[in-house]
Amino acid sequence: MWSHNHGVSDCIVVILKANSSKLTDIDIFTAASRLLFRATEQRVYFGEINIVVPRSWTPQRDAQPVQQSERGYLKVEDGQLITPRTFGNDICGQGGTYTYLPLSFVKNTSRTDFEKHENVLVHEWAQLRWGVFPEYGTDAEAKGHFYQAGGKWKPTRCSENVQGRVGFGTNCKASSWCDTNDSTRRIHPGCRFCPDLTQSVAGASIMDNQFVDLDTPMRIVRLHETGKYILENEEEICADSYLGIVWFNESALVKKAMTKVDSEATRAALVDALPTIPAGGTCIGCGLKLAIDEIIKTFPTSSKHSEIILMSDGEETTNNLTITEQANRAKDLGILIHTVAISNQSSVRLADVAKITGVK
Repeated sequence: MWSHNHGVSDCIVVILKANSSKLTDIDIFTAASRLLFRATEQRVYFGEINIVVPRSWTPQRDAQPVQQSERGYLKVEDGQLITPRTFGNDICGQGGTYTYLPLSFVKNTSRTDFEKHENVLVHEWAQLRWGVFPEYGTDAEAKGHFYQAGGKWKPTRCSENVQGRVGFGTNCKASSWCDTNDSTRRIHPGCRFCPDLTQSVAGASIMDNQFVDLDTPMRIVRLHETGKYILENEEEICADSYLGIVWFNESALVKKAMTKVDSEATRAALVDALPTIPAGGTCIGCGLKLAIDEIIKTFPTSSKHSEIILMSDGEETTNNLTITEQANRAKDLGILIHTVAISNQSSVRLADVAKITGVK
């Protein structure tokens, strides 16, 4: 059942056993609702949660009887399992019978071995409600990122239609440690699968990325698409202008040196230089410094009237070079900075950067 504004109104949580009365609140559902709303691009959230409690509990004045469903409910219990698990979802695309949530998991509001509670809860809800494949690997040493099949190591993913590359670390750098064809040894636990975020829709999710920010891949897609639009649009980037591309995460690097935009091929090469894989850390100040340095190097006599398009999909996490410091430097040089925030997580200071340099 759905309300008119896409809130799930038939979410039923069943609390079993009298000793579960120590459970005073279920704040993780509030956090999970926010996450579900973001992950589904503002389409779905928990609009109403019905809680079924043991008969031994003292009834509250505003308590109302709830018709418990035979399928699709969440069960909170002190059981044998110590990790959340969804049962009865053996067929991909068919919802499960119920999701088991250990009492210790529901009560604990800090990060644990389960990682962020709301991430795990949304992951299990996707299996319970929509029959999404769990996408957990089976090899403990590889931390669940890979499994063996057909004599090879394969990354955990719902469908092999999801294209990407295997490598070491979050950037999937090429490494002999990550040879998926060598099934005679365990694949290194530092190996990862990095999906190609510019591919056409593969009809599959990548829920094995739940242990990082779930909506990071979507933000990178938006960043790439926005950058592509700007680069291909002559009203945004005029013909015969000069343009370069700087990437930044914990640090910054020049991905494409200043280039004269004089052909469609040049624009295509610039699009190819846009980021497609998320990386850790966000040092916006680092990116601004390097971009300003590149402008000065290209136009040593005068950088006045040059412009920087600053695009970010996250909050500033590294403060070695402050944003304000670099914005004031750009102002002194006559460089305008236009800012594009890709997500709600983008630094709130981006708007201030534009104002400092005179951009309204």
